[in-house]
Amino acid sequence: MSNLTFELERFARVTPCAPALVVDSRVLTYAAVDRIVWRVAAYLYGRGVRPGAVVGHTFTDQLLHAVCMLAVCRLGATVVCLPSSDPPAFRAEMARRTRVSVHLVERAPAAVDRLPSIVIHRQRLFDESVPVDLSVFVPEPDAPALLIVGSGTMGRKKLLPVSHGAMQARTRIFRQMIDMTASDRVACLSPLDYAMANQRLFETLMLGAAFVLNVPCDADAIATCRRERVTVLHSSVFHVVGLLDRVPGDDRPWLDFLRVLRVGSATVPDALRQRILSDLTPNLYIRLGTNDFGPATIARPDDIRSTPGTVGRPGPEVQLRLLRDNGEPVSPGEIGHIWLRSPGMIEAFVDDPEANAKLFRAGWFSPGDMGRLTADGQLIHCGRADDMMIFNGINVHPVEVEHAMSRHPAVRDVACLPMKSQRAQDIPVCAIAFQAGQRASVEELMRFAHDRLGPQRPRLFAILPVIPRTPTGKLDRDALLRQVAQVLRRPSAISAGRPGNDVHT
Repeated sequence: MSNLTFELERFARVTPCAPALVVDSRVLTYAAVDRIVWRVAAYLYGRGVRPGAVVGHTFTDQLLHAVCMLAVCRLGATVVCLPSSDPPAFRAEMARRTRVSVHLVERAPAAVDRLPSIVIHRQRLFDESVPVDLSVFVPEPDAPALLIVGSGTMGRKKLLPVSHGAMQARTRIFRQMIDMTASDRVACLSPLDYAMANQRLFETLMLGAAFVLNVPCDADAIATCRRERVTVLHSSVFHVVGLLDRVPGDDRPWLDFLRVLRVGSATVPDALRQRILSDLTPNLYIRLGTNDFGPATIARPDDIRSTPGTVGRPGPEVQLRLLRDNGEPVSPGEIGHIWLRSPGMIEAFVDDPEANAKLFRAGWFSPGDMGRLTADGQLIHCGRADDMMIFNGINVHPVEVEHAMSRHPAVRDVACLPMKSQRAQDIPVCAIAFQAGQRASVEELMRFAHDRLGPQRPRLFAILPVIPRTPTGKLDRDALLRQVAQVLRRPSAISAGRPGNDVHT
């Protein structure tokens, strides 16, 4: 497999004056970025970084972070992000598990204790006197380009090795999903600490487009995107909700200049989809994908408007099938376990034989999600397989509850989880956060749920000021469980089942 930075070098020759990185309105061309990456790669090689090394990255300076990742990949070494926002002890543990041999930082205090570190100063990037040795380039690396610290169960994070070849396949697939071209300017509302953002950086530069750094995730995000002429914006649910909370309450679509607003990283309820379409942009795309697999399906704007809950159709080179627990294919319209195959998927997790045996089979990968197919081939995401509840023998999928309840006009955010019961197994609990200035009684919410979900409706409601989520928009389940447990002790904030509070019906 060829080194993913080969495309950067090629565009530096073919389109040297094209914008590659945009940093606070300063444009760095492909020729300039390629020279910087060569310069940093030579410096790191001189400091002992060799092919196959695992190199930790902790930066707040997004330009330093970007060029150091590219330089490490050019050397045939592996990038591991150790975000400065993580506690030092956690970073040290992740460095140990990923076998980081050297730590790149912009300030010495950020380095992991007892781990060799290299401090990278921004002025080094532009020092033309630094010698460059082209022989340090590894054209066909054996080591992965990225080692992503993913989510996991029982406190153990999964380690996801993404090869250069897999990253190139993900780029091919995603380019066709959103018809991306070299004229696009791409930005993320997440910093490069997160896998979603650094993979978008690599994709953008492998396609000859421009990547915009330092887009804030606060009230200035829209103005920054407009000023930097962003055409493709990637956002988590967490960040897009923040944007919606900050836009003025008029009819203008505030991101109408975008060609694509791609939202992912968590379930996107139908009510949120409608808010995005009306308040931000009509050009909403929702992608199902994971760090282990890469892009899987894409829902385009017309699909989103016509088909509630859709995550779209499989991308090019992606195969999808739905299976029952016994491995047999599901019937049309039946919910099943999602299995996927693509050249962009990882081959296995690092040092996790139990998860590998469960989730990888004969070249197929299961992200652990459930889904069903519509008559026209769109995938409806029905939540995590391990999240499914069984209430008195009735299968309840949290995502279906969340989609239904998100359509209530007073609901801002929603999450569904089980409360264990010896008699009923799992009692579906629905946590609700209201829109600013709006409320609804629990009785009204219960009627709304009953009319739309029937026996799959939640039996308890917990009203919260906000649903706790991680910076990437995923549900913070531990925090949610604690908050719901507190609310359930306050009868005024909950209601169960139907009038009469019979949760066992």
